[in-house]
Amino acid sequence: MKKYLKQPWTELERKTLAVFYYHESIDDLMERIPNRSENAIRKQVMYLKKRGYRFKWKSLLEGQKI
Repeated sequence: MKKYLKQPWTELERKTLAVFYYHESIDDLMERIPNRSENAIRKQVMYLKKRGYRFKWKSLLEGQKI
């Protein structure tokens, strides 16, 4: 098994990016996803976009929790 120096992204972290990336500042995202730098968040978003991951453009869905 590979030993990671950095932790791989969890599905919950990716879903958090998908919901909040276009609606919150990068500082707010860094608070929501602890232990991830600004650069790590931006690189993960680019990585996911290249692979067709869907990001929510519309306003946040009411009553839905993450």
